[in-house]
Amino acid sequence: MAELHIDGVALLKIISHSTNYLPQNVSGSLLGLEVTETSSGSIVHVTNSFGFPQTTSVPEPVDAVEEEVDPAAAAAGVPPPEEDEDASDPHIVASNEAQDGYQREMMKMLKNVNVDSNVVGWYHSTYLGTFASSTLIETQLSYQLELGDNAVVLLYDPIQTANNSQGEVVVKAYTLTKEFVEKKERGGKEYINTKNVFKEMTVKVRNPGLVRAALFDLDRNNSPAAAGASVPRTVLTNSQYGANGEVDFDRLDLSTNPFLEKNLEFLCQWVDELSSEQSKFQVYARQLLKEEGGGSVHPIQLRGSSRSNTTRVHVDKSKRWTDAEAPSRIDALLSNLQLTTYCNNVNDFAERSFSKLFLAGGLQGATN
Repeated sequence: MAELHIDGVALLKIISHSTNYLPQNVSGSLLGLEVTETSSGSIVHVTNSFGFPQTTSVPEPVDAVEEEVDPAAAAAGVPPPEEDEDASDPHIVASNEAQDGYQREMMKMLKNVNVDSNVVGWYHSTYLGTFASSTLIETQLSYQLELGDNAVVLLYDPIQTANNSQGEVVVKAYTLTKEFVEKKERGGKEYINTKNVFKEMTVKVRNPGLVRAALFDLDRNNSPAAAGASVPRTVLTNSQYGANGEVDFDRLDLSTNPFLEKNLEFLCQWVDELSSEQSKFQVYARQLLKEEGGGSVHPIQLRGSSRSNTTRVHVDKSKRWTDAEAPSRIDALLSNLQLTTYCNNVNDFAERSFSKLFLAGGLQGATN
């Protein structure tokens, strides 16, 4: 299992950058050391990070494409109208010329002050786990082709982190699998399972010795004993509970409706998106069957001539198949992947919520 070791300072920079620009999603560069190989897998060390300048407008939380397919047109085998898609996604700041220049200038300045300037990947903020998009795939693919297979993308969700009663930082690291990269380079027309698109890496936060010593010193100076106050034996320790011996009751919060409703709302939107993508394939299949049913010989009657003068023209069947433009499979694949992510979020959140509800029900029954 591959691992990503990130310094606490670099992670705090990512958290600060993502939180300051809410609700806009942001991106940045990850700097670190060379990849080290161990018996258990490769390890990527991230020691620093910096954000890219934001030039796009504030996007909506979910880029749900509302596209309706006409049933009559679908039955007749008429393909849906093609849309001109812009190469840039407002959810992800792509690596354009201006940002490449900004990144090179930043790396040059960091190198002048003896700070790690080796790029090992990039990071991107998400909204409730929404990250599956073709732009993210293309950006990550360009990083892996340029830097190697271990180039990583770090996804941080500030909304889930702020509403997490367990105090966990919702951050995940991914790389594209070799199978997906190979099939993508061959045209992306081959089938691939959604589980084989991304390979998740274990994220571990590591701090240097000086940082740990500073944190220990700050914790000791802020304790009640350091302030000269008498600490009774019943006061709980700082290492297990809140600062100054205070118990944190936020994890007992029973309000589960807003977060769960939003995930279910996004889940329904992406189900509609997947249904729209499947309709495109149905129209494409009907179009091919309609052309196939016509046979290889097409009668053509000239205007003003009788039926006896009908001319038969042989049409190459292979050309008709190649002329029909097949819909892209990557959109349906990403929709399926995003649905799996939302389902996992709902399952994890429901599991924690039910535990608190059963605990509250048991306490209420005991008091009665």
